[in-house]
Amino acid sequence: MRAHFRPIRSILTPQFCGPREVEENETEGKREDLLTPGEVAGLFRVNPKTVTRWANAGKLTPVRTLGGHRRYRRSEVERLLIEGGMILNDEDDA
Repeated sequence: MRAHFRPIRSILTPQFCGPREVEENETEGKREDLLTPGEVAGLFRVNPKTVTRWANAGKLTPVRTLGGHRRYRRSEVERLLIEGGMILNDEDDA
């Protein structure tokens, strides 16, 4: 039996984010995309349990859904990807 994975484009484009995957920032009034542990794991190419361990160690800050599930802010995940050298930001290309 093959595992079912969402295509990368669904992770990287905001049009696929449902209402539960967007957090309203009360102080600034803007919305921020949230990623599941599986989506974060896919970006880092690690097991989703590793993402949970990172959250427990304080490397990522989870946002809890009403059901108690963890979600992670896209901006924080992208920052971690850049800091880890997994993606280059625009300033590094110059």
